[in-house]
Amino acid sequence: TKRIAWLASPRLAETNPYFSKIYSGISETLNDAGYTLLLLSNEDLDDEAFFHQMIREKEVDGVLLIDKVGENMLLDIKHMIPVVGVDFNYSDHAISTVDYDREEAAYKAVEHLISKGHRQIGFIGGRIDIEMTKEKRFKGFKKAMNEFSLPVKEKWIINSNWCLEQSYKATKNL
Repeated sequence: TKRIAWLASPRLAETNPYFSKIYSGISETLNDAGYTLLLLSNEDLDDEAFFHQMIREKEVDGVLLIDKVGENMLLDIKHMIPVVGVDFNYSDHAISTVDYDREEAAYKAVEHLISKGHRQIGFIGGRIDIEMTKEKRFKGFKKAMNEFSLPVKEKWIINSNWCLEQSYKATKNL
């Protein structure tokens, strides 16, 4: 069929700047190879008959998992069709994953700012479900700041839960 399913909230592909770039890149690459990208949501997985029919009738040749799915569903999908996890949700599972080193990326970003002469550097980010100090990007930020002997000022650390609107408002208040 030459179709690959993208399992994520449709909103992610359309409005999230991070995932919309990933979606565009994957879509373009697949189009160049003669494939199309089919958007599926977790709600589509809730209809097991629909999903199994799609797999049985070979309506898709593989699945890219962006949204987190339950462990049992992941096992089912893995047994039926090739699966690739995209981003951190699948780094700890026994499937192929496309991801990056978040701690090193943040470290490099701070290092770059320092090389450009910046010394007052803050951090905007955070995850809803974990403490900020456990967040990998924040660890990379702190590591760089410490290695370059720069102060980490609490008022410049914004836990926006990765929400653009919250990030913008908090930045305006600095």
